[in-house]
Amino acid sequence: MGLLTRRCEDGSALNASLVEAILRDEDRAWGAFRFHTSVGSTSDDVRDALEAGADDYSVSVADAQTAGRGRAGHTWFSPPSSGLWFSLGFRPALPVADWARLTLVTGLAVAKALERATGLHVRLKWPNDLVVSPEDGPPLKLGGILCELVQAAGRPACVVGAGINVTTPADAFPEELRGAATSLRGAGGRIDSRTALLGLLLTALRDALEDFVARGGELDLPAIESRLVGLHSPVEAGVWIDDMLVQVRRGVLVGLDASGLPRLRFEDGTIATTDATTMRIGIGQE
Repeated sequence: MGLLTRRCEDGSALNASLVEAILRDEDRAWGAFRFHTSVGSTSDDVRDALEAGADDYSVSVADAQTAGRGRAGHTWFSPPSSGLWFSLGFRPALPVADWARLTLVTGLAVAKALERATGLHVRLKWPNDLVVSPEDGPPLKLGGILCELVQAAGRPACVVGAGINVTTPADAFPEELRGAATSLRGAGGRIDSRTALLGLLLTALRDALEDFVARGGELDLPAIESRLVGLHSPVEAGVWIDDMLVQVRRGVLVGLDASGLPRLRFEDGTIATTDATTMRIGIGQE
């Protein structure tokens, strides 16, 4: 499988073979475990593993991605030796319609694990961003989640991808991300090693996914909303179809519905769920 240990620029090691050994030592089965010094996309790699017959909870980890992606086909900045870029593939024993909620399930699990490991209060910016909120400025993006429905070996599967900026220096981000993104270290978090953090994240993610299935696809809305950026603030919710903005609604974000969609209160006092795909915070009401 070519498992490797690579030195990080800050002297810590990403020891993928150790992470795999920790996972294999658990009392539950994992699928394939793949590590790459560089790969196009860990999500594509997991899809390929499932297509080849790998079992559920297959994992792909890379020290760098050359074609990492976020929502709506956006490029995901994934430089070497400074972050955690990984994906997990499985087939939840739930109706496929429920799988869309996995973005919030994964976001909550990763946020809680990062907080436990680093001491940072990691929050969620709907629908898929992991952020920290400085006292003197807007939220800064630490990472993001991308959940994709794919076909593998003739059956639908879910691929959960995550990208976390661990030690990325502020001046290493592309120009369009400077001032909007940060890393765990840049935000003042404790960083012991990427290896330990990766093991913690994968275990926490597996726990959360299994719990979600056991709950019958029900979201833990109080826990999610407690970390939600913009709650009780003016927002602009947009609906995009094929890169075209087809609807914009402005109101106050009062929470999420059972499926994880935002609920807005409008100027006339009515509250409704929106079919939003994006959200901007701090935008005046209609």
